[in-house]
Amino acid sequence: MLKTLADNVFSFDVEWIPDPKSGEILHHTEPASGPGQEARAAFEALWAGARKESDPKDFQPYLKTILCRIVSLAGILREGLPGGRAS
Repeated sequence: MLKTLADNVFSFDVEWIPDPKSGEILHHTEPASGPGQEARAAFEALWAGARKESDPKDFQPYLKTILCRIVSLAGILREGLPGGRAS
């Protein structure tokens, strides 16, 4: 339970996907011109390179963010107003 809340609070979220260009460079996959099988092959190559030997073959491990592309960025700001109300 929150006992105190700062007057100003900023929160954000970033969503990313594997970057097909990373797969092309690191694993020599076909260039991907958009979503489709070429991009899927790059994703699979990146995931395969990050899996451990004990992981299932279809496991999608966390990839380092340097290998990913940002597809969504969202933020929200809550500011306290005089009188204690929130905007």
